[in-house]
Amino acid sequence: MKTLAPSKKPVITNKVQAVLLLLLLSLIWGSSFILIKKSLLAFTPLEVGTGRVFFGFTGIILIGMKELRQIPLKTWKHIVVAGLIGNLFPALLFAVAVTGLESSVTGILNAMTPLFTFVLGVLFFQYKFQWKQLYGLMIALAGTLLISFINANGNIGSFNEYALLVILATVLYAINGHYIKKYLSEMPSVRVSVGIMSTIGIPMFFVLLFSGFFSKVGTHPEGVSSLVYLMILGCVGTGFAVLIFNYLIKIAPVVFVSTVTFLIPIVALAWGYLDNEAFSVWHMGCMLMILSGVYLVNRFS
Repeated sequence: MKTLAPSKKPVITNKVQAVLLLLLLSLIWGSSFILIKKSLLAFTPLEVGTGRVFFGFTGIILIGMKELRQIPLKTWKHIVVAGLIGNLFPALLFAVAVTGLESSVTGILNAMTPLFTFVLGVLFFQYKFQWKQLYGLMIALAGTLLISFINANGNIGSFNEYALLVILATVLYAINGHYIKKYLSEMPSVRVSVGIMSTIGIPMFFVLLFSGFFSKVGTHPEGVSSLVYLMILGCVGTGFAVLIFNYLIKIAPVVFVSTVTFLIPIVALAWGYLDNEAFSVWHMGCMLMILSGVYLVNRFS
């Protein structure tokens, strides 16, 4: 999920359009976790992570190829860093995490991204901090810790180390948000996105080529279906979603767009339920704790 930049438009210019786009964006990003799970039926976590990046590149390059010529040479080093910490590494971490976590739990933990963005902002970027926000932070962290103990049956069990991979990915998302704001904020967001996907997407093709990825499409029983899931995850979840997001922040206030944070876990939980994943009062309680904590932190920002 992207970090929001300040909006110049305080009023929604087209409410119906904005609401529909927000719901569509929530559906796309909230579905990414079940798509990872389905992609893993035939491919390894390395192949899913790198494939997601590669297909994300193919989904956006045709639309924004002309933007590449507008990127200054000195800026490419920052684009490479942003591509690694904000796209490639999280994609790999999520792919590995879903091998040991329910996709719905992964989606719920992903809601910690704006919270870590705020914490890093306070520690390193002079964000204002109010003690009231500490309550929200503690509630969200408690929910994160508790959900890490929920087992595949929906009950409390032993700590699941795979949750740490999701948490690390959300921290990387948060770092990337601050990094882009510091070094790439003057550049149009579509241009940044195309540059990022180009630098990491093209090399990932060769990783897939030598990993045996393409041979599995024809030989593995789930090869074709997993490929379709992975292509949707990359092309739609990265390429198309970026275009929706960039347009949405132009026609609606930041506060409105930030509600996507609260809708993504709901979508992820719904997909998990439809896929016969465990759904218990513990899942619901932990999700409410995390989202409530995020809300309280944002409210007093």
